[in-house]
Amino acid sequence: MSAARLAVTGGVLSFRALFNWMRPGIYLPTMLGVPLFQIILFVYLGRYSRLHDDAFYIVGNAIAVSGMASVFGMTMVISNERYFGTLASVFASPAARIPLFFGRVIPVAFHGLLVSAFGFLTGAALFGFRIPGLRLLPLAGVVGLTVVASAGVGMFLGSLGLRVRDVYFVSNVAYVLMLLVSGVNVSTGLLAPWLEALGQALPLTHGIAAGRAVLSGPGTPVLRELGWTAGLGTAYALAAYAFFRLWEIEGRRRGSFDIY
Repeated sequence: MSAARLAVTGGVLSFRALFNWMRPGIYLPTMLGVPLFQIILFVYLGRYSRLHDDAFYIVGNAIAVSGMASVFGMTMVISNERYFGTLASVFASPAARIPLFFGRVIPVAFHGLLVSAFGFLTGAALFGFRIPGLRLLPLAGVVGLTVVASAGVGMFLGSLGLRVRDVYFVSNVAYVLMLLVSGVNVSTGLLAPWLEALGQALPLTHGIAAGRAVLSGPGTPVLRELGWTAGLGTAYALAAYAFFRLWEIEGRRRGSFDIY
């Protein structure tokens, strides 16, 4: 099997088999209902506080919800291999590890783009938010890069989930922290220095900044923020793969891939 076919087929099958939100009754309120009410809540809070206009909160939250899909999706797709008892089969497979591991980003990234698009449509339908035609394609590129980079964070958490007992608690805390420190609803300059520094280490922070800069007008800040987004996402993904391989080597040495 070619590397490209392995990446696509393995990613799609793992997403279908291990992603818990297969039923519409769970999927719709979780992945579409949460973004809907999140945007409504923060737009009205923003109007009350009068700190920023509606666009600030719509753009921030519409990009952030794509990060939610990437973080939770990748965490579950990878860590559920252990929870569902299929990790040993994955490690026993002779398939090349790089396409097998990174191919799982493909359906998750597509899913994140879908959720983000729904967020922007929510802003347009409920609050009259409009994206200038010439800036629609650059904004889509920013969102796409942010989704893939945020998937790197999800990979990292998912790889830790191959050893951590309660990875869902970790992923939930991580997403709440991302909402706090990534400039989604509060400008990063208003945060405590250590929180601002934490936010700068997340690709979502730079992706949101790039998205707002695109709508304000193209320029150097957009390219700089995109560079940080891509670099941080790559760093998280490489660290995740390193842990994945480490757990495989350690599991083979111990003769077990399960934690009890």
